[in-house]
Amino acid sequence: ASPYSHVVVAGDLICLSGQVAADGAAGRQALGNVAAETRAVMEQLKATLAAHGLGFADVVRVDIHLVDLGDMRIVDPIYGGYFAPGRYPPRT
Repeated sequence: ASPYSHVVVAGDLICLSGQVAADGAAGRQALGNVAAETRAVMEQLKATLAAHGLGFADVVRVDIHLVDLGDMRIVDPIYGGYFAPGRYPPRT
C-alpha cells in the first residue's frame, strides 16, 4: 500500500485523491479508450462522493491529467455531463 489516503475529511471539507481509469468489476486498469477511461473515473468519483452523502454539485475544484491534451475534446462532454449545466467547478 502506498502512503496516502483516498479520502480525507477535515471538518466540512472532503478531499478525494486522484483516480485512474479502472474496471472495478474486472479489477483491472482500463487503458486505451479515453471515453471509457473518463467514464470509469467519473463513476468512481460519483461512488466515492455518494458514500459521503455528496454529489457532483458539491465539488469545488477538479484537476484533470491527460497524456494528450487533444483528448480534452473527448473528455469534456463526458465530464460535463456529470455536472448541472453552468455549474462547473474550477478546473486545472
